[in-house]
Amino acid sequence: MNKIKTVLLLLIFVIIIILNFNITYSDSIDLLNYKDKSNNTVYFFSKDFQPGKPHFFLVYSKDKEFLNNIIVDYAKFYFMKLFENNNWYLCFYSINVPYKNLNLELKIIEKSSKKILFKYIYILPEKEKKDEKKYSTTIKATQNMVNLSQQKDISILEREFFQKIYTKVIEEKYFILPFSYPLEKNIITSPFGLARAYKDSNGNIYKISYHYGVDFKGKEGDKVYATNNGYIRFAGFKDIRGNCIVIDHGYGIYSTYFHLSKIVVNDGSFVKKGTYIGEVGATGSATGPHLHYELRINNVLVDGVEIIKIYNQILKIIKNFDTEKMILNLKSYTEVENILEEEIINEENNDN
Repeated sequence: MNKIKTVLLLLIFVIIIILNFNITYSDSIDLLNYKDKSNNTVYFFSKDFQPGKPHFFLVYSKDKEFLNNIIVDYAKFYFMKLFENNNWYLCFYSINVPYKNLNLELKIIEKSSKKILFKYIYILPEKEKKDEKKYSTTIKATQNMVNLSQQKDISILEREFFQKIYTKVIEEKYFILPFSYPLEKNIITSPFGLARAYKDSNGNIYKISYHYGVDFKGKEGDKVYATNNGYIRFAGFKDIRGNCIVIDHGYGIYSTYFHLSKIVVNDGSFVKKGTYIGEVGATGSATGPHLHYELRINNVLVDGVEIIKIYNQILKIIKNFDTEKMILNLKSYTEVENILEEEIINEENNDN
């Protein structure tokens, strides 16, 4: 009898938890999701929350206050309404690379009661140490690069200058989908996230740092193109970054183009995706002609190639199927890919 009572109590306890949390989640699928009794729905389009990777989630809610219940450690974000006549919201975000802890929590919290409605814990990979035994590649620096590295004030002033730009968030969408590549031929010579050791003329390592951009192979004078629509927030010369351009794509998304030999756009002007904005060069702290390309989401550096490759496809799906039924039935990346194969509407043509 006692065993039966114990089993019944356990069953009642489980039922209470299910009724209270009403979580639609399984670790066996790719698409993390949450849905409650009011049909507030959140789709997290990633289970791999490594720092430096761009992520986004999709939210359906008739109550805009619900958006404030979503929390991701080390991340800040802004919601943009996807379609004018319904309640779907899109949010880009990323996690800052210099994270402190090895666990990341993705939560939905009821703000009034502090009750956790949904929680997913991701164990972050151990951060690569910056020492002589832990670098991925070496760079033979020019004397100009060595000289610039010794002038700490220049580095600090440049960083502060650009931070003033990146921290300004215009809650307006300038970009269209998909994002594009910045060159006609896009060959990566140094990917995002490498730990690189810099050697002087004597072969001594004087600096080890992470590469928080993507380097593309290019010849002096190769044309560089805007990867999406936006406003030019800076077009000029800086000692370390050389001739550079910063484009604001709206909602805290910025792309930057460094070491250019030529700039053909002006501060404050609006450019469309694919606009010729400058030419590849080796100005500033550079070993030779190449394009250093960066992408930021809410002032967090992310792998710009990742967002071009992966999220363009998923975002096309979101724009294709703006009915509640189609989106609510998405449960995995497999379904997402199947829909993508069936039909793709080119948003770029619709926006022209």
